[in-house]
Amino acid sequence: VGVVTNLYCGTCQDCKDGLQNVCDNRYIIGTTMKAGSYNGAMADYVIAPAVKIMPLPDSVSFDECALVEPLSISLRATKHAGDIKGKNVAVFGAGPIGLMGVMCMKSFGAKRIVAIDIVEKRLKMALQCGATDAINSNDDVLGITRKMTDGVGLDVVFDAAGVPATVNTGIEIARNGGTLLLVGMASPKMEIEYKHAVVKELRLQSSYIYTSEMREGLQMIIDGKLDVA
Repeated sequence: VGVVTNLYCGTCQDCKDGLQNVCDNRYIIGTTMKAGSYNGAMADYVIAPAVKIMPLPDSVSFDECALVEPLSISLRATKHAGDIKGKNVAVFGAGPIGLMGVMCMKSFGAKRIVAIDIVEKRLKMALQCGATDAINSNDDVLGITRKMTDGVGLDVVFDAAGVPATVNTGIEIARNGGTLLLVGMASPKMEIEYKHAVVKELRLQSSYIYTSEMREGLQMIIDGKLDVA
């Protein structure tokens, strides 16, 4: 089986509004939240509420199931972007969340998916996961992406890094009226090109963990819509 790790209260206003991911009374298995700590899975046995159990079919391996949690984070963020079919998108940070973001963007019909990272090995992995293009962060990211989009810019930028350099470059490469998805949290505080984001009328959309997306992500794997193997 797999386990949905977000244990929310279900009774507060946030939960009633469908924002179980930001419930102040929640526990997350394996970490410490406002409500307290909940032991993780680095043990032979772990207790979890029965309603959080996800039965696994024989077609899904434990290795695949282990990727459902990071997949759910990327899936929720991608859903925040709205209809991206036929759109040009970029993903900053080709780690687990970014790679899952690439896969989700592809599954949702993005036309061009540009992976951006400083590590060449990760960029190669991003191409294997469905990115159409890969750019090293040390290169002229703005110039290259503008050329790719005939000077327009990218419709959606998915930031899985969360550092000043990527957020501000994301503001630069997004098209006027585009969307910047703020997912990574490597830097708790940062200075951003706020005025530039405003005059371009960008939509800055944060995304935090998941609500229903763990079950949705698992179902996408079962249905063959995503191959995380």
